[in-house]
Amino acid sequence: MPSWTFGDGRRWAGTSTSFVIYNPGTEPADVVLATRVDNSIDDVEPFSASVQPGELAVISLDEDDRVPPRASYWAAVQSKNGAPIVVERVITPAAGGASGGSAGASGDRTTSSTSASGTGTSGSGAGGEGAGASAEPDDATKADPIYKVETAATGITLGTPAAARRWIVPVGGADGVAAALVAVTSLADQPVTLSIFAVADGQQVPVPLFDQVALEPGRRTTLRVSGLPLEASHRMLLIEASGPVVVDQTLVSESPSPSVAAHAAIPVRDSLVMMPADLVNRASTAETVPPSPSVPPGSGEPGQQGEPGSAPPTSAGSASTTGATSGATSTSTSAGASGGAGE
Repeated sequence: MPSWTFGDGRRWAGTSTSFVIYNPGTEPADVVLATRVDNSIDDVEPFSASVQPGELAVISLDEDDRVPPRASYWAAVQSKNGAPIVVERVITPAAGGASGGSAGASGDRTTSSTSASGTGTSGSGAGGEGAGASAEPDDATKADPIYKVETAATGITLGTPAAARRWIVPVGGADGVAAALVAVTSLADQPVTLSIFAVADGQQVPVPLFDQVALEPGRRTTLRVSGLPLEASHRMLLIEASGPVVVDQTLVSESPSPSVAAHAAIPVRDSLVMMPADLVNRASTAETVPPSPSVPPGSGEPGQQGEPGSAPPTSAGSASTTGATSGATSTSTSAGASGGAGE
């Protein structure tokens, strides 16, 4: 697959974040990694790498503060020449227990490239949290499970290689979970209409604050499961959109040494949609991202299979992201929904 997304990302304080890109093909892969930071109006300069056949490259977010410490984001990784790639995100404790800053960042954004038998390194920076770090948090923030996990978060997440219009998210019966977050990211080139349903005993009930709301192109909404009006019998969420979206779930454990598990939700097979050929442009509007040669100007989604997010919103509602510098995220809609971390 030449395109991968990571719909729910955070630069956890005290950790190092890297994207490991492997090329299983026979031709070099020219790779671009684009990120869209929540609540930011600034373009984020994309990262780039050239990955030789049978080798891997590592791109670290810790080289500079393009993605500020504790910022929430979503990312798209794409092989611009169509060569197949496989992408994982690796989060590990940073050297010295601090998030990598901009020190030592210059030139090529790819920190390492090795053969498949070698070991990639994340190249985490040393020192403080950087200019994007927040001031001393208040007591409420310190009590939030998302904040607590920041100094211990580790995990490996495989990206999502496909988009869909319907997704299933298991939300019940998970013992030891302190926070459960669900992120919905639009890959459409027009606003999509989004609805979320709680499912129990074969019946689906609309979640009132997420019934027919609009999600803008390239934007995402992140909600905490505990903030939804769910009954004890509700064990699953069904997420439906009028255009291509990706859905990710992040779970935070409540153990003394909390950890983070992030993964894609389950796409419904008959709603699968091809990834946009200009995927990285959906995640970044920076002029440094060249248009994909495989997408003629004005052609919209590849293939035009009747699923490119062409349906307009059916209500005045809107879903948007709200990022918090403490590392917690919340959801806001015109109906007044709000959420964050904390199961």
